[in-house]
Amino acid sequence: MRPINSYLISAWYDWMVDNGYSPHLVVSTKFQGVFVPQAYVKDDQIVLCIDQEAVDNLKIDHDQVSFLASFQGIAQTCQFPICAVRAIYDLDSGQGTVLPELEQMESSAKGAGFMRVIK
Repeated sequence: MRPINSYLISAWYDWMVDNGYSPHLVVSTKFQGVFVPQAYVKDDQIVLCIDQEAVDNLKIDHDQVSFLASFQGIAQTCQFPICAVRAIYDLDSGQGTVLPELEQMESSAKGAGFMRVIK
């Protein structure tokens, strides 16, 4: 079964954009596969604005989020697994939600298959 988080992120994102809000993601940097500008990480987290005017090529799929954003005038690709997203909210209104915590799947953490021996 696919985790619900990608669906929640997409739904909240669409609702916020439709209502003129500016969606932000709280991303944990403790997971493997998190590629974000380290200068903006505080307490193992980073807050990223994913508003349509702030990012290009936003992709939210079942396994990861990726986009191109500018940080102090330098374009950088941000990419991280869905399990690293802790919340989506609008900075001004506070509207949004905290997402269920997910464990990183072994296949994305180690590059291995998803099967394992069960005793």
